[in-house]
Amino acid sequence: SQDAVAQLAAGVRAADGARLVTVSTGGLLPDDAANVYLGLFEVVDLSVVAPHFLRDAQWAGATGARVTTLAARLGEQGVSVPIYLQEEARRGYDGMNPPKEDFLLAVSQAYQAGAAGWVLHTDAGFDLTNTAFFDQLDAVEQDTIDELAAAAGP
Repeated sequence: SQDAVAQLAAGVRAADGARLVTVSTGGLLPDDAANVYLGLFEVVDLSVVAPHFLRDAQWAGATGARVTTLAARLGEQGVSVPIYLQEEARRGYDGMNPPKEDFLLAVSQAYQAGAAGWVLHTDAGFDLTNTAFFDQLDAVEQDTIDELAAAAGP
């Protein structure tokens, strides 16, 4: 609930006033995410928004429009905060197995639309007890990271 979020945010701010505070949403389209966040901004001052947009077959190619729409809807109400994309799609989850090209398209569109960040969502890292993060990536995820690293340069 909004009250629970406000309580948690107040506790975080009391403990560390410089700490960034956010709330993630789940499985929403941009207009729905905007409505959720606008409601939250009535009770708490979020540092960033972290939407989990709807995971559908169009997720990668829709990334730029989703970021732009969310930013515009928030901006109409005077809210201007960074948008940090969360868990857009994950290989092997809910029947999805995005290829490298989808991940690269999504991160490119997120960047071009002005998103503050984008997460490569993966099963790797859920349990690091016996295996290192990079050793848990599948071939497509590793190839995606390698290409992104090469594009970023030294």
